[in-house]
Amino acid sequence: MIAAWERRLASYNKINSHAFVEGSPEDKACWAEVDAAERLIRESVATTPQGVEVQLWTALYHSADFDHAIDDLAAIRGDLAYFDGHEPSLDWNTRLTLAAIRSLRAMGSR
Repeated sequence: MIAAWERRLASYNKINSHAFVEGSPEDKACWAEVDAAERLIRESVATTPQGVEVQLWTALYHSADFDHAIDDLAAIRGDLAYFDGHEPSLDWNTRLTLAAIRSLRAMGSR
């Protein structure tokens, strides 16, 4: 699951770098990798706090209604420090998910 998270992050980084044209074969390959990685993350049963954290970040990215693209990017990379500085402006579900991620980190997920 952690390897899938890393592949997902690498693909999102390529997509967000605008190194290729949207809809190009390279773009489609990156999106296919994101989809495959997220499917694996969703279908796997986490056996470590880090695995659960990966699932929470992936869910957060797809369920939160962020106001800014920078919020999306922070969720893609699992940047808790970013969200710590912006939490008062986040909705209840996002804040609760971040609390669970903090708990997992206290258990040693990172």
